[in-house]
Amino acid sequence: EPEFFPVFERITQKHDLPIWMHPARPATRADYVNEQKSKFEIWQVLGWPFETSVAMARIVFSGLFDRLPGMRLITHHCGGMIPFFAGRAETLWAQLGSRTADENYEELLKRMTKKPIEYFRMFYADTVLGGSASALRCGLDFFGADKVVFASDCPFDPEGGPMFIREGIRSVEDLALPEEDRRKIYFENYIFREDETGAQFAAALASRARAGVCVRLIYDWMGNYDLAWKFGVSLGLTAGVVQLAFALWRPPSKSQGVIAAA
Repeated sequence: EPEFFPVFERITQKHDLPIWMHPARPATRADYVNEQKSKFEIWQVLGWPFETSVAMARIVFSGLFDRLPGMRLITHHCGGMIPFFAGRAETLWAQLGSRTADENYEELLKRMTKKPIEYFRMFYADTVLGGSASALRCGLDFFGADKVVFASDCPFDPEGGPMFIREGIRSVEDLALPEEDRRKIYFENYIFREDETGAQFAAALASRARAGVCVRLIYDWMGNYDLAWKFGVSLGLTAGVVQLAFALWRPPSKSQGVIAAA
């Protein structure tokens, strides 16, 4: 809606910040028009990725990316349905208007500076996919490693937090990505700004990562997660930092780990 353009404009051009988009769909939105409400929590499990995809499409066809080409909009659940249905989206939106009798989309298509599917690749995406490596692979193939950022959806998992962090990291690791891509997904893509503020953030992140590696070293040396965790808490680390340290650092041997920890 035009009334919201100033919000996107100010965030992008004045503050140079990314925007994270979370879907919203209540249980009162019925699965079928002849029902009163959604059943079996379909409104959340399937409805939220659908809502994300719809919002992405409306943003694309509104021309927002042409007006704000520098806008960085992160989509939850790795872009919803779009990566999986990319082939369908590309071929059918290439024929936009052929199935519509009461609206003319010719002027819209003339205003667009690229194919519709290419606008969808301008979005960023997070890795919240319940730990599915194959789904993440699909998202990476669509958006590219430069536009995917790690996220966990903690604490909304059956374990109250640890599972989504652990499984999210595992899904990245199972893909056996190049080291450069792993670093981008885990933290480099978060550093959007190249000014002094961005540099300070990068330095702080690197410092916490080094502290997390110390926790990992203690774990590999002692084989005691509780001890490593207590040490991490004493350093002010969060569960996410500790888990990332476990994912990013692989010791060559326990003996070298002891030396490094010392």
